[in-house]
Amino acid sequence: MNYSQRFQNDDRWEKKAKDCIDDEKKMSRILAKCYSFLNKNAFSKVRDTLSLLYNYVKDSITGRYKTYSIVKLTLAVAAIVYVVSPFDFLNDYIPLIGFTDDISVVLWAAKSLKDELNSYSCWKNNQSHNFSSC
Repeated sequence: MNYSQRFQNDDRWEKKAKDCIDDEKKMSRILAKCYSFLNKNAFSKVRDTLSLLYNYVKDSITGRYKTYSIVKLTLAVAAIVYVVSPFDFLNDYIPLIGFTDDISVVLWAAKSLKDELNSYSCWKNNQSHNFSSC
């Protein structure tokens, strides 16, 4: 079983995500940790994808992005919680391979949320350009 399958089958990440969504302080801490991960070399190949997940969650939680699905938001938050947790399936402190599982979960989450993230990206682009192109 690969890491993304293990993530899907382990409901503790969804529970943690729901706890974060319900607690503004927890969510703030998780988003701050995720932001710090954007500059880690280990995430260089998925930086744009992780950044998209981060911004989607941030804009949804703060109320800027209003047309999100709570189910999909929960999945995105669960993926972020997984990434920032040092003690997930593969300990992040293991040199060279410690973030392999995190990258797998980020890629799986982005694929699972493709339509939602496309809608969000369209909305985000429209906000910065002040016109509708989607």
